[in-house]
Amino acid sequence: MTIFESNLKHLNDKFPFAYSVVKQISLSDKYRAFLSEDGLTNIEIKLDSDVNDFLYDPQHTGMETASWLQAIASSISEHEHVLLYGLGMGHHLQLLLTYFPSKWFYLYEPDAELFRISLATENMADILCHPNLKALSVGLTAEAKRQLIYPICTHAQGACAFLYIPYYARTNEEEISTLREEFPTFVSEFKVNYSTRNRYKEQWLQNRLNHLATNLSSVPLRVLKDRFMGVPAVIVGSGPSLTEAVEGIKTLHDQCLIIAAGTSIQPLLHHGIKPHIVVMADGGAIVEKVFTDSESRTVPMLYSPTTNYRVTDVMRGGLIHYYDTSDLVSKHYMEISEEDPVLRSSASVTGLAIQAAVYMGCQEVVFAGQDFSFPGEVHYAPGVTHFGEQGQKWVVSKADVLVENVCGTHNRTTASYAVLLRNTVEIISLYPNTRFINTSSVGARINGAEQMPIEEYIRETSRLPAFISFDFNFMAEGYGQERVASINKRVEGMPADLASYHQELIGIRKLITKLAEWSRTNPDKCARALEAIEDKWSSVVNRDSFKALYESILPNELHYFDSHLSLIVNETTLIGKSRMFETYVGKIVNEMLEVTPKLQEMAAEALCRLRS
Repeated sequence: MTIFESNLKHLNDKFPFAYSVVKQISLSDKYRAFLSEDGLTNIEIKLDSDVNDFLYDPQHTGMETASWLQAIASSISEHEHVLLYGLGMGHHLQLLLTYFPSKWFYLYEPDAELFRISLATENMADILCHPNLKALSVGLTAEAKRQLIYPICTHAQGACAFLYIPYYARTNEEEISTLREEFPTFVSEFKVNYSTRNRYKEQWLQNRLNHLATNLSSVPLRVLKDRFMGVPAVIVGSGPSLTEAVEGIKTLHDQCLIIAAGTSIQPLLHHGIKPHIVVMADGGAIVEKVFTDSESRTVPMLYSPTTNYRVTDVMRGGLIHYYDTSDLVSKHYMEISEEDPVLRSSASVTGLAIQAAVYMGCQEVVFAGQDFSFPGEVHYAPGVTHFGEQGQKWVVSKADVLVENVCGTHNRTTASYAVLLRNTVEIISLYPNTRFINTSSVGARINGAEQMPIEEYIRETSRLPAFISFDFNFMAEGYGQERVASINKRVEGMPADLASYHQELIGIRKLITKLAEWSRTNPDKCARALEAIEDKWSSVVNRDSFKALYESILPNELHYFDSHLSLIVNETTLIGKSRMFETYVGKIVNEMLEVTPKLQEMAAEALCRLRS
């Protein structure tokens, strides 16, 4: 196995996002690896001018990095968490991990090609596998920054020190400044997502487990890959501007794939338009009100397993399912592999609909009724009935965020809608070869989308032929018999799996109750007990189903535990460490034991659905 292959394996095991970025990078002649005069690896950077640059001093690389460490040591002495901008060949981070063994580090490498060269040149196993490296993200995309900042939000208590390697200090000053400026935006987004996840965690888990049976009896999205090549998609939202687009959507109905984004199926049907498909991700009870009439239930549905399972149970127009990157339940129990398309998780169902449309072959995506704000102080288009008029007025009255609109002025919106807009723009940026058009004349500006009235777009597409309508007769079998059998076996094993968790947690709790006494009367026995607890806890959290079950139902509790792990690690006295174990490990163990009966009930229901 080459150095690069070995590094890739470690990277994929611990930092799959960074791995996915590296796999897509092709090399140019910009970088050349070589050994500095002191024997440490270095990189020569080809510039436009005749004079090239170097990642480190080509004569004294070791001395340069040691001097840097000495210069920054005092600035991070009071911080438990450190963000390092730039990996380079790993020399700076290796020193930090060695000389500050109690600190946790979060690494951001903006240059994906440079990162790939580093992996091919330097053995990074000690860095990539180090327990104190809590995040590693690569690239300049919003998702790359999210992969860096979310773990900091999860783990860090108080301030996080910000360091950067000297090469980037002199070459990336503007990008470093941009990252600092964007930090609060991602923190705000994290808080919105954190609140949403906490609110719906049990519903999402129940929906995902109950959909295991539905997934096996419905059609996976991969069957629709490129099915609508050359057919434009119209993704419809429920914003006030939908009213102005209704006649245009009717005109385009036979030439474009009309996709209802979530609850917009209501105003579409209200205006006599039956979409070709509705994309759903909402797991809340309120969505049941959207599908109370018989006609709405005849529309084919592309659903996420987070969708309220009571809704998919009543749909009669055909079901197609997709997975997203946040779905740990399906990842484990449906045995998702690289062959399965997994959409990037998005707070916006519009963002999910965009990804699905492009996957199905649509090279033009038109937005109608996608306002992400309250133009004219109006929340929804006529026909939306699942959310009452008084509730809509209340939401609008509380809107305290301003977003630029398509007219160059501003609309009021909420923090949540601002996150949805930002997520949608981010999804758009993933598809530079897809044309996006926003037809709203009053909604928020959607960066990356052309502004065009729907009437003008109709004139452009007047010569398009009618496309073949959604026909489920072409659908192939979703999963092969071997995979279905394996999935069934894994789901059937849930009750025994949960019983095993219960026994292990009881054992940990029993040891924890003895720590206070043993720490005073029998230090050796206490030390052995602490070691046994660590081993037992590791065996719990490293099991394949742990993320699918306990991380799904106890996200905040595990977040709290993770954020205090550094206190446990840094405690050196036996009595102090015993107290920390009681306080933090004991707390999370009790919380896991408390929810285990609920998990067992959910598993029993999922099994019942699978067997019926």
